[in-house]
Amino acid sequence: MGNTLSPILADIYMDEYQKQHLHKVNIPNKIWRYIDDILIITKMNKTQFDKYVYDLNKMRGTIKFTSEFEQNDQINYLDSIWFRKDTAADSLLNYESSHGNPSKVTSLTICLQGF
Repeated sequence: MGNTLSPILADIYMDEYQKQHLHKVNIPNKIWRYIDDILIITKMNKTQFDKYVYDLNKMRGTIKFTSEFEQNDQINYLDSIWFRKDTAADSLLNYESSHGNPSKVTSLTICLQGF
């Protein structure tokens, strides 16, 4: 069993590591991190991304990165399969609808982030 502070310390360490190292090698389009799992969305091809991961692994001996690529328009992240449905509408809520303003703002924010 690990110390109860281990997850907190790991999160702090990975946050600093992300700030200092992940952006030095090459700037990906988007980076999301949950504890020690990182999701990177980029326009790099597989060869470029493999080199990116290789360069990250050379920086620090204690941390090793692995990579997974989407297959059949799906990716495994945090023990879940992420995919985009064919029926996704990519539309905003109508401003005149009876949804609350926070829902309308959230809908707009998500679209502007361009996941």
